[in-house]
Amino acid sequence: MSEKKVVTANLTMNCDAHGKMRKLARKTGLTNREVIEGLLEGLTEAQAEELLSSKVEEKQSEKQNRINLKREVGSMSPERVKEILKMLHKNED
Repeated sequence: MSEKKVVTANLTMNCDAHGKMRKLARKTGLTNREVIEGLLEGLTEAQAEELLSSKVEEKQSEKQNRINLKREVGSMSPERVKEILKMLHKNED
């Protein structure tokens, strides 16, 4: 068996994803690293893209929403922005 080059990667993930990873690790007796490696090594690029398509769409939608919001805010007068901020602060009370 040939040795594979190893890199260190720090991951930040939400609690649900971490819980699923830990559950798989406990169930299989593998380490977190082995679970992630096994899942990624077993996927073709096409399968990975298909599995991630909803995440990609979600991210693109969020990006478009931020762009639209910037356009809306950018076209508002400073007075209108202040008025909206006051309304928001009133609603927080």
